[in-house]
Amino acid sequence: SIGYGAFQNCTSLKEVYCKPIVPPTIDDYLFNGHASEFKIYVPTNSVNSYISDSLWSDYSAYIVGYNF
Repeated sequence: SIGYGAFQNCTSLKEVYCKPIVPPTIDDYLFNGHASEFKIYVPTNSVNSYISDSLWSDYSAYIVGYNF
């Protein structure tokens, strides 16, 4: 899991590489205040799992597949 507001207001944060195949549990405000060109790289085969996850879906516009 990733804690509440772990990256909140990190305006310089442009990339996050999230390697778990199953979307980890996250709390509200995890990436609030991120850079405008923000990307969350997840395993390519797991993109749909992240996008459809009720907590991660708020960030679906930023989720990109990546071959780790």
